[in-house]
Amino acid sequence: MSGTGKTASELEEHYRKVIEENPEDVEAYGWFMTALYLQGSQKQDEFNEHLTKLWEKDKLFLYKVVGILSELLMENEHYEAVEQMAKYGIGLAPKFYYMYFLLGELYRRTGRLDEALEAANRAIDLRSDFEVLWIKLGDIHIDRKEYDKAEDAYKKAMLLSPEDKAVLQAWQKLMDLQKKAGIKGLDR
Repeated sequence: MSGTGKTASELEEHYRKVIEENPEDVEAYGWFMTALYLQGSQKQDEFNEHLTKLWEKDKLFLYKVVGILSELLMENEHYEAVEQMAKYGIGLAPKFYYMYFLLGELYRRTGRLDEALEAANRAIDLRSDFEVLWIKLGDIHIDRKEYDKAEDAYKKAMLLSPEDKAVLQAWQKLMDLQKKAGIKGLDR
């Protein structure tokens, strides 16, 4: 895998031992799942079994593992893998907002902005009280050059978490873009 100097099967072997010793090591589990996924069809059943087991055992832990897994896969441009995993997750739990969030971020990174917008809105429909979802929706609107809609999304994020660093950074990014484009925006 890029940056590790190891093959996917070597990573699987290493992280299988780590999670056997410490099954609560979320980062090791993320790497383990990534290694399984990268080995393709020969490990697909085991990958799906782990996802299902984690879903049944501890949804918060699964959320963290999927976050690490998806970030590792996206960093290495395995976009199809992330899309398949998110869609599999939606099949397991169609009301789990994170899978839609994941699809939205994937689609945004790959320039599929209409699909990103649809996925982000679905995530918000399921969990409107999570400021990160509103930030990501605002980011999609910025990519679409819809600054007024981005402002609305960031305002909602700010209402939920007015002192959050990510919210403040998103707001500042929008203010900078509006200033650069000569658009009057509202100050906080």
